[in-house]
Amino acid sequence: MTMMDTGVTGAKRQSWKEANPRELLKRLAEDNPSWSKERLFQAFVDQVMGNKGYLDTIVEYWFANNFHSLLERPSNANERARSSRVEGIKANLAEHITRHAEMLLLEMQMPNGKPLRDCTGAECLKLSSAVGGWLLRVSKRIGSDQTVGSALTENEVREMFDKST
Repeated sequence: MTMMDTGVTGAKRQSWKEANPRELLKRLAEDNPSWSKERLFQAFVDQVMGNKGYLDTIVEYWFANNFHSLLERPSNANERARSSRVEGIKANLAEHITRHAEMLLLEMQMPNGKPLRDCTGAECLKLSSAVGGWLLRVSKRIGSDQTVGSALTENEVREMFDKST
């Protein structure tokens, strides 16, 4: 039996062989559509057992698939390191999403055309009837000529908003 480098294309490589067991099975099935699975299997075995080329192809295919699945798996240490990296990425992503979601209140466009962060306390007082009572709380917390973004953090604004819902 001549073994070639199995690479990672074990299943594909078998179809390049002259003795192609897949083609044999396909031909048997097409020529005998009424045969049961068991009958088809027996005919396949009978053809393969008498042909070294088919046997070599099947053994090489089996070896390539099992070699890659058993021997080329990442080690436990590599798997732990990969898992650790994945967890770190997930945590960073969750933090990034949370940070962007929290920024929404300060970035929220007000009826006067400005983002909330650029509105003064006086503007918040005027807008509170249209936007909601939480904006009244914001206006009381900052000076009338101070902007929301310069006086409050996103979390402080969110707390006032959350109390109104």
